[in-house]
Amino acid sequence: MLFSIIEQQNEEIEFLKAENQKLRDEINLLKGEKAKPKIRGSKKNEDISSEKERRKRKLP
Repeated sequence: MLFSIIEQQNEEIEFLKAENQKLRDEINLLKGEKAKPKIRGSKKNEDISSEKERRKRKLP
């Protein structure tokens, strides 16, 4: 039962955080400032351990 309450509160907190950020962005736009940029996650690059392996992968 307690776990259920915690989950509900966590969902509400996440919703309120998102809503708060939207409102902050809107306020900044009304002030003539820029909104917070949406930053995408970076793609993972393959780890190449040596120069020889890197060259080998580049060649067809």
